[in-house]
Amino acid sequence: MRVLFVYRYLTVGGCETVLRARMQALKERGHDARAWFFLDLGGRTVFSDMTDSIFVGDEAAFRAAWGFKNWNLISTLDCEDVVEYLRGESSRPPLAVECHSSYPKTLTYLEKIRPEDIVAFCAPSEHHARTVKQLIHFESPIRVLPNPLHPSFLGDLAPVGAVPSRPLVAWIGRLDEHKNWRGFLELGHSLVKRGAKIELLVVARPGEDATADDLFSLAKKMGVLPILRWIRGVPHQRIPTLLDVIRASGGLAVCTSRAESFGLAVAEAMARGCCPVAPDMGPFTEFIENGTSGILFPETDYEQAATSVLEVLNAPKRVEKLGAAARQSVLGRFSRRPPWTLLNGSFWSLGGEEIPGGNSFRGERSGCPALRYPVTVSPSPWPGTARRTASGFPQATCR
Repeated sequence: MRVLFVYRYLTVGGCETVLRARMQALKERGHDARAWFFLDLGGRTVFSDMTDSIFVGDEAAFRAAWGFKNWNLISTLDCEDVVEYLRGESSRPPLAVECHSSYPKTLTYLEKIRPEDIVAFCAPSEHHARTVKQLIHFESPIRVLPNPLHPSFLGDLAPVGAVPSRPLVAWIGRLDEHKNWRGFLELGHSLVKRGAKIELLVVARPGEDATADDLFSLAKKMGVLPILRWIRGVPHQRIPTLLDVIRASGGLAVCTSRAESFGLAVAEAMARGCCPVAPDMGPFTEFIENGTSGILFPETDYEQAATSVLEVLNAPKRVEKLGAAARQSVLGRFSRRPPWTLLNGSFWSLGGEEIPGGNSFRGERSGCPALRYPVTVSPSPWPGTARRTASGFPQATCR
């Protein structure tokens, strides 16, 4: 089977990471899986060992390519342009629309899609499937295809040579309003007021809504600058090692996003045995059980979050226990086998092919007890001195 994934921008981001993992797994199963991007913004390094499967080109080049390649299925990730390009073509491959973005402005394109444009919608969580349902205006199957975790997150937990002297309370994301980095600083401020002996860690690139100066200024205003470290632009292949350092410190992985379609950064942290801290909302409630496999706090209630976090930090054995339970929770759901069984079966069926070994989309859970398949619904750095820690990660020492 030949599958072409289409995404607008080739960057170093979450969607590219998911695409790479998908393409690798589909190729291992004998499929021809490739990806098309309309604009290269520096993300080729994500696909450094599979460059022959990556295409970058404009609309004219895209039309020519899909016409000659005889794809069994085209799957676009939040790229409405593809729907427009293929609309009205008398002969074209089936088109599936995968909705991964949780940004409201991006999702408005769903309102413009017509029933004849696609064969199905896909979403990475039940929570996001419900969001998609609210935005489309016709009955259509919505298939839940959870993002698989890269194998580098699934291996045995690695020992850490140099353990930080204080627990690392870490936030991994992008400096924008949607990811809500300011909420993390509010949580940090509440912890500092309560005398927490911690180090705050922000792992992020500047976003459209914030710069390094914004982060520096707010951290200073909130009184957390002395304990805050910012790591900018860590390659994805090094994130597992960074998470191992966070876990070994007795720290936590915090998310303060206003919305997520899947919560990949949280799931990756859990896979490395880090105790997660996240808002009490979907999709996090699908794989975090409050007090058992992590901490869920009322959205934007950072005082309550600080209370829960401090209780856990003051009991190191509990941090370790929550982290171990978190790891088991995501390994059962998002390791390679369950998502790829679903992905393989789904793409065969959407492409109009007979599925080898039977249709995996007849309701079995495939090792993912918290998810049901399918779901069918209707209508620049701040001033400081760069240095490297013992674990090899760059840090900024703020003055």
